[in-house]
Amino acid sequence: MARDFSLELWLFTFGYLVEHVATGSLLYKIHKSGSMYGISSDMQYCLLAATMARVFWVMDTKLIELPLAWIELLTALVLHLYCCYLCHYVKEASQTQTKQKFMFTAPVVIALCFGISCIFHPGSKGVYFFTLQMFVSFTIFLEAASLMPQLWLLYHYQDPEGLTDWYLKLLCASRAIRFFFWAEMIMEGDTFYYLLLADFAHTVLVISFFYLYQKTAKSGPSLGMFDKRRD
Repeated sequence: MARDFSLELWLFTFGYLVEHVATGSLLYKIHKSGSMYGISSDMQYCLLAATMARVFWVMDTKLIELPLAWIELLTALVLHLYCCYLCHYVKEASQTQTKQKFMFTAPVVIALCFGISCIFHPGSKGVYFFTLQMFVSFTIFLEAASLMPQLWLLYHYQDPEGLTDWYLKLLCASRAIRFFFWAEMIMEGDTFYYLLLADFAHTVLVISFFYLYQKTAKSGPSLGMFDKRRD
């Protein structure tokens, strides 16, 4: 007998699939240009950590029954592992050229999100305080916070060269799908407002990301940006 998968499972999974198409477009740009210039390695490390956390908690949810969810998760692991590999393989000045280091690097962001997820999560505390549901919060918190290093890099250099318009449009589309996911969850009476708030913050950051990209693309990079790049 065929299983009856609920709508929220499909929405949750499809939102990630759209995000993977965005990542694929970014990888295409990297291979075409042969450069990681303007792409934050800290963001890529955070996204990989969030994906690895999903490997653990997906087994404690209904997603385990949806075959497409496993295909999506495997795709996410491959894409983010490859992105992190390129961060090491494709050496670019954008990772080291700035003298003003961003204080919220990947280790700091990951540690902060893990600490917060120990307090705010959808599960009940186990015998030893730990529960797999902590990783649910950790993933959602970290995915939102992972945008901060990339936003800082774009704001600091005012140069959108490393990103693509399609990448950001697809990110916005994935966030729109996540909105319908939460709407479905609310109608089912099964939601956690701190996770909803984190996803809302994620959406705001993506919109800010897209706005800043468009603004810098129209104005163009400053002369100081080119001077730094030549160093």
